[in-house]
Amino acid sequence: MKKYFVFLFCLSLLYMAFQILSGAIATALYTPDFYTIKGSLSQTVEFGEVNSMPLLETLLIGTMAYLLSQKFKPAKN
Repeated sequence: MKKYFVFLFCLSLLYMAFQILSGAIATALYTPDFYTIKGSLSQTVEFGEVNSMPLLETLLIGTMAYLLSQKFKPAKN
């Protein structure tokens, strides 16, 4: 059971690190297109949707992967 919690902890840490790193790279490489803006610039900022389900789905998939790996693990002699 301890291996399972260590596996889920590492999986969630790697997932969050990947999300932060990919977000930082996407933000650094973003260049706005001012030629498509017609009229005055808007003062509102849109951040998009906040969705925490991908982390939950990743943990569920990780749980299934862990259980399958334990089921098909070769028996020790």
